[in-house]
Formats: sequence, C-alpha cells, structure tokens
Amino acid sequence: MSQRAAFIRFVLELLKAETPYRWGGKSLTGIDCSGVVTLGLYVVTGEDFRAMWNTDRMWGNWERITGAQTRPGDLVFYGGNAPDDVSHVMVLLDGGLVVGASGGDSTTTTLERARQQGARVKRYASPLYRPDIRGYRRLPLPLGGS
Repeated sequence: MSQRAAFIRFVLELLKAETPYRWGGKSLTGIDCSGVVTLGLYVVTGEDFRAMWNTDRMWGNWERITGAQTRPGDLVFYGGNAPDDVSHVMVLLDGGLVVGASGGDSTTTTLERARQQGARVKRYASPLYRPDIRGYRRLPLPLGGS
C-alpha cells in the first residue's frame, strides 16, 4: 500500500472513530484540523511533523495545486482575512468528499466542550461546504523514497 493510501486510510479511521476535536490537539484523544494531517503523516511515514507544522506552514511550504489537479489525499485550505491567511485544512477524498477535524475553535480545549459543540472528525460532501476556500496543496507524499 502506498503512503498516500495509508494516509487516507488513517484519516478514514479517525472519521469512523468520531475522534473528538481539541484545539491544538495532535493525538487520538483530541485532534485539530492540522493535527489530522500531521498525525497521519507521522503514522504512515514515521516523520513527526506535529510539533512544527500547522495550517499556515503547510499552506506556505507545500506544493500549490489547482482544484483540477487534486487527487485523493491532497489538502484544501480555508479561512483567514486575506488571500494568503489560512485557518483551517481538510483532506480531499474520492468523489470530492472532504474529511477533517471540524466544529470547534480556540475554546474547544476539553472533551466536554467538544461534545457540546459537536466538534469531531467529520465528512462533508464537497470542499464547498465552506465558502472561504483559499486553495489546495499537494500532500508531500511519498516521504523517504517509498
């Protein structure tokens, strides 16, 4: 199985488990949007992006692609007040679906708060579930030459 396929499988397992959202979370006990990506990369490659990579860094450093160039496992970014300001990331899947940690914000720091807000790893039918799309980035896989 390719690293990209393993990454997608991991993201789908987070969805199936309804992993709760936690602001700044990078683990299975609570995860935020960038945590979904960085923990997934760690699980499938062994390279630990969790401490240093957030949505801003991914947006600024990973390969820019158009919507027409995307493939499953690539990333869609949202938010911010300016075109290069991002605040949210989701993983693209087949058929235009997106999956990621959603429904929380900087106040979602406990499991109880996540439950109250319905904040967890969720799936949406389209990247257009939010109107503030900033663009797409290629997931940097494979790593380590595999």
